[in-house]
Amino acid sequence: MNLVNKKALLLHYFRNMYRLAVLFLLGLSLPCSALTRESTESFTVGIILGQKNNLTSTSNNEKMCILKYVTDNYSQMGKKVNFIFVENFRTVVGTAKAALSLIESNVDLVLIPLISREAMIASRIFTEAKIPFVTTATSVSIIAKNSYGLSTMPSNQYQANLLADLYQKEYPDSKIHVVTNSSNKSSKSISKIFSARILTDNPNAEIIQHSFTRQNIKGIASQIEDGEVVSAFLYNPDIAILYTALTQRDKKIHILGPDSIGARKEFFSIIGTTSDKVTLQYLKNWDHKVKGPNKKRFIPIVKTYCGEKQSSFLSAYSFDLINFVLSEMDNLKKADSPMSIIKILKNSDYVTVMDGQKFNFDKNGYNKKNMYIYHIKDSQAKLDDSLK
Repeated sequence: MNLVNKKALLLHYFRNMYRLAVLFLLGLSLPCSALTRESTESFTVGIILGQKNNLTSTSNNEKMCILKYVTDNYSQMGKKVNFIFVENFRTVVGTAKAALSLIESNVDLVLIPLISREAMIASRIFTEAKIPFVTTATSVSIIAKNSYGLSTMPSNQYQANLLADLYQKEYPDSKIHVVTNSSNKSSKSISKIFSARILTDNPNAEIIQHSFTRQNIKGIASQIEDGEVVSAFLYNPDIAILYTALTQRDKKIHILGPDSIGARKEFFSIIGTTSDKVTLQYLKNWDHKVKGPNKKRFIPIVKTYCGEKQSSFLSAYSFDLINFVLSEMDNLKKADSPMSIIKILKNSDYVTVMDGQKFNFDKNGYNKKNMYIYHIKDSQAKLDDSLK
């Protein structure tokens, strides 16, 4: 297949929303060695990142400093494992190209520490090629039924149910406005699950749906009245813009959001200061406390190689992601099929630094773990409670 035809195939793939027919065509272009694995002493792990240069961004550095140190150290110990890092340049097209290049390299397993929007295409390609993968993405559509994937994080369905429980507990009689980014598949998915769960628990609940764009944000805010609830399934900068618009209403409004919010530095730089009337509660996958026996290895690596005074969410999940796989490497080398690789990983005894517990994968391949509800106050994110 020449370069022009491959580009055309990829464009057709995106336009038709990953139709099975196109996936089949992609599968036909894969080398036969990518479709089956023979037991061997060596093992090849592919890793997709934004960029391999850890100086390109803070988030890239927080992941790369961990992954590079751990893999280099493992290789220096004489272990027969090949690590192939590829870049996606934070784009969906880049992810597809990265995935295809790993297939050409005959990888046995792929790590995908990417957000759902980027991880989606990679998961589809690797599923078609029968190559197992482990990701940190949360969208329910990342791991297809009977695929060869695992996520070290809970699914957005799990998050939606937790937020619905929180709404029913604290604001059961309030009108709720569900704000969705219609151009984002993950946002649409979690909004749909959340709304369905609310109506299942309370068929008489009053739910108003809003499609978010930065151009219509004032129009959305103008429809929300005193005492009402906003469930906003948006990313960090967008939720900050919505929060700012709602503070200008001078009404008491409650906002609930998923783990995509984060309330990071750019959030507070946009809102300026918190409001006494508009509250924001959101989920997080971590309470920023390193736990378990592996923290003795993790903390020195962060301080020495990451240039950070404190461990971050991205450095913690990167440490767990790579060490989870390496802890089972002797068994993985003996695996005779993609599904046996997944089975070995599901049964791993590795204890995470994020939770101090073993991974507990549900039937769909997502990790069932504690989540935490935070609120913002005085330009800080503050912990409210642990949720299960």
